[in-house]
Amino acid sequence: MEGAKLISENKDGRTRLTIKDIYLIDGASYELYNVSTNPNKPTYAHEIYVKNCKGVFKNNFLKKHGKLLNDIILKEIKNLTKPTDDDW
Repeated sequence: MEGAKLISENKDGRTRLTIKDIYLIDGASYELYNVSTNPNKPTYAHEIYVKNCKGVFKNNFLKKHGKLLNDIILKEIKNLTKPTDDDW
């Protein structure tokens, strides 16, 4: 995994975090599940790791990247709730 978009929404004292456009970048060119990658161009996780018609990530993606995604989310939540000295 190389990156993703993290969207934070606040409503009625609740916060929703959404991760979108998870992508990988590989310097090698290869084909996986009929999806070709080009060197240094992003390959989006949903193109490879989402079950057809269900929109759910496959178990191998969750096992491999799930903990990393969870750690990133928890870090961002901690950063959102961390008191700062900013007066704005």
